[in-house]
Amino acid sequence: MRNRIVFLTQTIVFLVLHHAPAVAQHTQIDCNHLPDTLSAAEWQQVVACAIEARNQKDLETAIRFLRLVSVQFPQEVSPRLELAITLAWAKKYAEAQALYRDLLYADPTLFPALVGQAWVTAWQGTPERAAERFKELVVAYPEQIEPKIGLAFAYRALLRYDAARRLYREVLTQTPDHVGAMEGLEALKYTAKTDLTVNTGKLTVSEGRHVEQQVAEVAHQLNRKFALTATAFRDVQTENRTDAWRGARMGAMLSLTEKTRAGLTLFGSKGPTDYRYGVSVDANVRAGNAVTFLVTLRPGLKNRQDFEWIVGGGLLVQVNPRNYFLSQCFIEQLAGLPQSMTCAGTYKQRLGSRFSVQPTLVWHRPIPEKPAQQILDMNFALQYQFTPRLLAGANIGFGKDSTQRLGFGVRFRR
Repeated sequence: MRNRIVFLTQTIVFLVLHHAPAVAQHTQIDCNHLPDTLSAAEWQQVVACAIEARNQKDLETAIRFLRLVSVQFPQEVSPRLELAITLAWAKKYAEAQALYRDLLYADPTLFPALVGQAWVTAWQGTPERAAERFKELVVAYPEQIEPKIGLAFAYRALLRYDAARRLYREVLTQTPDHVGAMEGLEALKYTAKTDLTVNTGKLTVSEGRHVEQQVAEVAHQLNRKFALTATAFRDVQTENRTDAWRGARMGAMLSLTEKTRAGLTLFGSKGPTDYRYGVSVDANVRAGNAVTFLVTLRPGLKNRQDFEWIVGGGLLVQVNPRNYFLSQCFIEQLAGLPQSMTCAGTYKQRLGSRFSVQPTLVWHRPIPEKPAQQILDMNFALQYQFTPRLLAGANIGFGKDSTQRLGFGVRFRR
């Protein structure tokens, strides 16, 4: 009897010990109330909670969960890899890179860490170094797709668009339904280094004034930080429709940081009896992913004696490359006295795959205010996309004096 009891006791203990891990594996963790200490069977569930939080854009919660697992289970590699990429998503690049270095110190051939390190390098704004790292991985792991996608991303930042297209096509040869490669090729359809625009009869704001304009402009991106622009124009001021000015502008735009650009432009123009010349200083500061604030300061001389300046500000809202809203206001001052205020708002909306509409509302008011001289005009443009690089259209303006102004335009990119 005693032997049977001992045997039964031993059997029960064995079954309990054997079954305990299985029970623990099925124990569900409450993501909102994590225990201070995790068991070996729970850390994977916490990592799953972190990934879910990351997918919901709750990066701080995801980082907190992954730190907990990484501290309590430092021998596990996957939580630290997830923590590194989450830190990068939160733009904590230095900490992410430090974690990748630790992982690679322990295992120099750890492929996810090598790829993650290269991606963070690209996101930090150093595409040259990122391209070198991705290129090494493409050579070392030719069967892997992620290094090719990363190298194409770095090439796009370096304006090497043809090389990026070749890589995306190579990826699609390996994996025809790869979403990243298809999106990359689609984005490159509308990417160019040179942009040429010719337009006639457009109601707009030029040099801070409300005008009907004929313009030819070319912009060329030399590299990812530096661009040049050249413009020739003829402006007919809408106040009297006889005061026409001809001129030109030459300028450069420099990217100071990832979100800040500054430009310097020399301009000169000549009217029926007067002429003016000066310099324009522009600054663009991006706030978030969609909004950019614009500031313009344009000091100059009129007839070599009267100092004038124009100051302006506004914002550009652009959720995607093909739709946007632009609003700006300018104040003109001559010889220390304010002359006028001009505001303009433009909205571009895509219609289907080829057409887009672009209404512009322009308001001009003399200072001191003269109600009879206030002007409110609407310019309406309809554009057709012949190819991703060629766009043409017509625009018609409706003014206070009931006159219609018809114009045409073309835009070419390569």
